Amino acid sequence: MKDISPYHHFTISQRLRSIAHAALTVCVAVLAPSACTGIEPDDAKRQELVIEGWIADGEFPVVFVTSTLPVQQQLTPMDSLERYIAQWARVQVATEDDTVLLTGMTDRRYFPPYYFTSNRLRGRAGHQYHLTVDWHGLHAEATTTVLPPVPVDSVWTQPTASSDTLRDVCLRFHDNPQTTDYYLLLSRRQQEPLNPQLCVFGAVSDRVLRETDVTLYARRGGVLAESDYSSYYTCGDSVRVTLAHVDSAAFSFWRAYEDNRQLSTSSFSTVITPLSTNILGGRGIWQGCGFTHRWIIIGE
Repeated sequence: MKDISPYHHFTISQRLRSIAHAALTVCVAVLAPSACTGIEPDDAKRQELVIEGWIADGEFPVVFVTSTLPVQQQLTPMDSLERYIAQWARVQVATEDDTVLLTGMTDRRYFPPYYFTSNRLRGRAGHQYHLTVDWHGLHAEATTTVLPPVPVDSVWTQPTASSDTLRDVCLRFHDNPQTTDYYLLLSRRQQEPLNPQLCVFGAVSDRVLRETDVTLYARRGGVLAESDYSSYYTCGDSVRVTLAHVDSAAFSFWRAYEDNRQLSTSSFSTVITPLSTNILGGRGIWQGCGFTHRWIIIGE
């Protein structure tokens, strides 16, 4: 039985799956201890809702709901973390003219293996969606607007500089120079959990882009308990690469997440970046997206 250190106030969901190799739904105060940097002692004693949710253009909403773990002196067994998944939460999404109650579903292809969704609601670009979550007397809410997808021009692979057997996956798209836009680059190998995995340096603002024709490297962020992590791909991998068009709130959240993930691998730095949130009454992120998905099989 694996144990988790109790000396930090942290949450279990989403990014537990990807922080393992860096020390990943939603450890989101997220990502484990690093997510809670900046929390005052009194805050660390208070249970809070932790949410990772998204609604994309043309797709059903997906919402993971967990709660923070209290600070304690003894180790917390991994097996006991399931009780912090809010399976009986009341999760609703309101649009301009309707309110939809989401249904909880168990699906072992996700981590954590329980989420809320509804086939009565699909995201539409330009429309606003208000999320409310109630569980055990806790209440959280957030509002987001779905952004339109950005077309992907091409996806290809190329050998890495350091190995003949490992491959990079590259993606090219056109950025609109007339607007300020934010992107997340996500990837998932076919055998991995269905949760989108943020690529290394995968949170991008076009304010730092020099060209309108943009090429990004989709290097893997990793998954939970991955003992032999590599950011590259191997021949035979079937990979889904996703370009997500998001707003500034989602970009700020995932950029801070990425900073924590990168700093947690350093022996010379202390993770100090607090995660921003657009959740009122909780932690995490509720984001409207424009997803563009592409599959590619890594060849010889």
